[in-house]
Amino acid sequence: MARCVNHPDREAEFKCRRCGRNFCSACGEKVGEYWYCYECLKEIAREAKAVKHGRLTITLAIGAFLSVVLGFMLLWINKDVFAAFAAWVQSGGAQTTAIEDALRAIIPIVLGAFFYILLAVGMLANKKWSFQLGLLLNAILLVWKAYEIMQGKGEDAHQIVILVGGPIAIIVSLMMNRRLLNE
Repeated sequence: MARCVNHPDREAEFKCRRCGRNFCSACGEKVGEYWYCYECLKEIAREAKAVKHGRLTITLAIGAFLSVVLGFMLLWINKDVFAAFAAWVQSGGAQTTAIEDALRAIIPIVLGAFFYILLAVGMLANKKWSFQLGLLLNAILLVWKAYEIMQGKGEDAHQIVILVGGPIAIIVSLMMNRRLLNE
């Protein structure tokens, strides 16, 4: 009779379905209807984790791409703020009201662009935090755009479509992949 690979003094009761080693009941576990040794179970868990992090659905890729587009679009739409900042630098700091206005606007714009690009990285890497960050970030952008539209402010029609449609598409992408991002 075969002996346990880890306990030579014990008789092997089972054979690993994966590697074929003999083991006793203390050295393995039944999964479904098959027995596996603990070494193989660890390897199976490692492989499953690698597969989970390697999965990238089309909707997640589209959401990540839109996140990068929205991040750069926030910077591009607000280029006049950067121009005011550049004018302040060129004036040697003489235009104090221009810099105050520019800084008040530039900080949320740069932070928003940074978080959108960070969201794209998180989505591509299947990171759990990207689900919560994505929902929060896009909700903020949608509320901000809705407020501006109601106030009669805002960008051109094509920019509004991107700045409203983009977050909605990203939210749909996140919701379709919420299981993958929350594992």
